[in-house]
Amino acid sequence: MKQVLRSLAWISVGWVLVMGLGLSHPSTAQTPPEGQKKEVKQPRPVSSPASSGMDNRVAQATIRHIKNAGGKRQPQVTRTKIVGNYAIANWMRGESGGQALLQQTNNDWSVLQSGGGAMNRAVLTGAGVPPDQAEQLLRR
Repeated sequence: MKQVLRSLAWISVGWVLVMGLGLSHPSTAQTPPEGQKKEVKQPRPVSSPASSGMDNRVAQATIRHIKNAGGKRQPQVTRTKIVGNYAIANWMRGESGGQALLQQTNNDWSVLQSGGGAMNRAVLTGAGVPPDQAEQLLRR
């Protein structure tokens, strides 16, 4: 009887080791091929100079507007799209974000509307954006 209990104890220990090792290793679907690092894409912040002077002015006007609204974290503009005298800027501040609609007047960009989440055609046309330009702004 002692020998049977001892055998069962060793089988239990072996089972725990096998299961423990199996749980401690990630599956092959989660790990990239050997020698390659897993790439995590982050939004490209545009709080420093953007790809063009006009994009930079849109980003700066958006950041200035969001900072004036209060809060401690530094806002970042992750994407801008300009069509005519209107622009949409995607912004992030910590874990939250949204979009800002801007209009250019006399070479200056000013925020017409800004809020959390994404804007739609009705919001843009309601703010005075011509329907054809609103469609272009919303296209990715």
